[in-house]
Amino acid sequence: MLKKITRKKIGAPGGNFAIVASKYNARYVNAMLRAAKAEILRAGGTVQMVRVPGAYEIPVVAARLARASRLTPHASPLSAILCLGVILRGATTHAQHIGEAVSCALVQIQI
Repeated sequence: MLKKITRKKIGAPGGNFAIVASKYNARYVNAMLRAAKAEILRAGGTVQMVRVPGAYEIPVVAARLARASRLTPHASPLSAILCLGVILRGATTHAQHIGEAVSCALVQIQI
């Protein structure tokens, strides 16, 4: 049986968020993007969106945003960078390789 999800009251007034989302597999990514943007705005935050061709390009843009946020004194720093992409598994190991590469790169940026 499905359990009803209750929303907690969250707030992010003054929060500045960036969302990096892939264009590939747009059917799925766009739904996640709309939901994330709506929740951030509902919580009182601001959203900057950047679209990239695919999941593999997400870490490059995330690193650039993180660096710019840290080094630009006149801009408000980012509270978080959300990275959205969908990698569909096929008959080959391509999805596994892309997923591991993207995950490792994002971990390095976080560190």
